[in-house]
Amino acid sequence: MLTSVANHLWQSTVFAAIACLLALSLRRYRAQTRHWIWLIASVKFLVPFSLLTNLGSLLPASGTAQPPRVAVVMQEFSQPFTGPVFAPDLPAPIRGAEPILPALLLALWLAGSVAVLAVWLVRWLRIRAAVRVSEPLPLEAPVRVMA
Repeated sequence: MLTSVANHLWQSTVFAAIACLLALSLRRYRAQTRHWIWLIASVKFLVPFSLLTNLGSLLPASGTAQPPRVAVVMQEFSQPFTGPVFAPDLPAPIRGAEPILPALLLALWLAGSVAVLAVWLVRWLRIRAAVRVSEPLPLEAPVRVMA
C-alpha cells in the first residue's frame, strides 16, 4: 500500500513539474491555455496511474499475444544470474532498511507540500490585507479599480 502511494506521489510530482514548465513556456499564450494545463494536471493528481493500468487489465484481450523478442532475449540473458551478487569486501545489505526509503520520500514530499501551501497562504493573506485597506478610485472602468 505504501509503495503504491509513493509511486503515485512521485509520478504526480514529476507530472506537476512538467505542467509547471509547460505553463511557464506558454506565458505569452491566453490564460485559458494555461488553465487547461493545470486542470489536466489536477485530474492526474486525483487519479493514480496504477488505477488506470488496473482498469486497462480489465479490458478483454483481442487475441493471444506473442511475447516480444526483447523480453525473451532479456530473460535468456539474465538466466545465469540466480540472485544478487555481493562483493566479499562490502557488507551485506540490511534487510529491515527497505521500508524506510518510501516512508522517507513520503515525509520529504509532505514537507515540501506544506512549505508550498504556507507560502501561498502568506501571499493570500497579504493580498487580502491590501484589498481591505484599499479605497475605490473614481474611474470609468468595466471593473472596480482600487488603490
